[in-house]
Amino acid sequence: MFDIYEFINWIVEGKRQVVVIPKMGEVIRGTALTFQDNMLQIKTSADTEQIKVEDISDIFSVSQKP
Repeated sequence: MFDIYEFINWIVEGKRQVVVIPKMGEVIRGTALTFQDNMLQIKTSADTEQIKVEDISDIFSVSQKP
């Protein structure tokens, strides 16, 4: 079974690129920075966003082309 907490920790540890689809709102794309108190912090091209785990509908780790 998919464990979102382990997956988010893996993303943050590697400072990986991520796409987050929230239950409500706009898709967030950027680099995963931190994960504390059930809040994922993501650095986007424009700003730093925070989203609660329970507000995440889906999450993907994406690789960048060199």
